[in-house]
Amino acid sequence: MFNFRFFLLLILFLFVPKISFGTPCNRVEVQGRQLLVNGSPFIMKGVCYHPVRKGETVPAGLMTSNPTEKDLIVIENDFKMMSDAGFNTIRTYEPIIHPKILKLLNKYQIRVIVPVCLSWDKYQNRASIENVIKILRKEPSTLFWEIGNEWNFNHFYTDFIGTGSNSQKLKAEDCYEMIKNISYYIRNIDHHEHPIGTDVMIIESDMESLYKGVTPAIDNYIDLYGVNVYDGTSFGERFHQWEGISKKPFYLGEFGAVAYNENTKQEDPEAQDNANLLLFTEILDNASARNSQNILVGGCLFEFCDEWWKGGNTDPSTHKPGGLTVDHGPFPSNCFDDEYFGLVEIDRTPRPTFFSLKKLLTSDISY
Repeated sequence: MFNFRFFLLLILFLFVPKISFGTPCNRVEVQGRQLLVNGSPFIMKGVCYHPVRKGETVPAGLMTSNPTEKDLIVIENDFKMMSDAGFNTIRTYEPIIHPKILKLLNKYQIRVIVPVCLSWDKYQNRASIENVIKILRKEPSTLFWEIGNEWNFNHFYTDFIGTGSNSQKLKAEDCYEMIKNISYYIRNIDHHEHPIGTDVMIIESDMESLYKGVTPAIDNYIDLYGVNVYDGTSFGERFHQWEGISKKPFYLGEFGAVAYNENTKQEDPEAQDNANLLLFTEILDNASARNSQNILVGGCLFEFCDEWWKGGNTDPSTHKPGGLTVDHGPFPSNCFDDEYFGLVEIDRTPRPTFFSLKKLLTSDISY
């Protein structure tokens, strides 16, 4: 006897596309001051990630661009350490599009702030920008798109092109136009599937006067703002100030302390540990996911691992202090000792701050 029900089930099994219930959905949106991921308020417990091989420089030495098999082993270990320590987000300075790394991000459930275009040079290649968006718009790891890095400070990295009358530094209005255009590129492909952020830097203590010249021109194209702040062991009035500046939420794109003390001319991992713990605790306490009236989505600590090529070091195979000294800067000595920001050293030996933050972030399990 012909079993029609069995036949129908067989047809459905053979020809109807399979649904993978194990594939995570990825709906990200800004609602009020909150960042929602799949409908739930999200606290960004992030860390900046730019792993450069010891003895090499960027761009050739960046592991995430063209990883070797050895690099992939290091990267997976990095992601595992991050995940075990409670980090859920990384902020990178080049987009990660390598399929094996994307697979690792999903394995360890780490989301990415995707840098769509950080420089004027990258802006010249619209096809490359759009290609990144096409590749990553459906990736579960994509949290949101980011335009620029401290662009109000470096003018999309044109500050260093030419001098005097030959300077090619972009004006503020040119930067606004870039952000507007890049936002259009994104929305032509990603139809509000992910928010768009932009990142600026604050060194001056008078945050409000700086922002009045920045936000109105780009508010219609941006969903949230990243703010890089290095200001000792507290953010002070930063969060309160932002309430009167923009209705958009913001996140700390960079913050943190160095493991070197210019005052004593010695490594000082204990001071770094103390500052990072205070700063990240302040972020968690003020997160909008806990209270929708708060304005802070979260933050990305700078940074996961040391980079020995920075700080003007001519020999990237050696570890040297030194860098820009400012009135308001990273604890303990207001000096950007760029080679000493890592939660872990270049060989991945954890500093004390790694373990303190692991205890803090893994005990904060409500979000």
